[in-house]
Amino acid sequence: MLDEKLTSVEENLVQLKLTGGSQDILRWLMKLYGKVSMLAGIVASGDFGPTDQSREVHAMYKEMIADYQAQLKALLEKDVPDFNDLLKQKDMQGIITQIK
Repeated sequence: MLDEKLTSVEENLVQLKLTGGSQDILRWLMKLYGKVSMLAGIVASGDFGPTDQSREVHAMYKEMIADYQAQLKALLEKDVPDFNDLLKQKDMQGIITQIK
């Protein structure tokens, strides 16, 4: 269950179905990491500052990143300690996380 929750957050950031094949970009939708990379490339390639549209997209991506960070933080603060308690009951080493 914890792995599914973590994977759910990860799937919003990167496309996990990529195989490295040349047709991947046609088969699978780009996730947030790819979109941010594309935006950075577009902004960096111009001779002038970012357009209003680029700034709007940047603001939208910033909100999405904040949402995904909140989801991950909630998992690390609640679900991981619960999972570690379960592991401790079975005399197993827990997951070590660093929350900033």
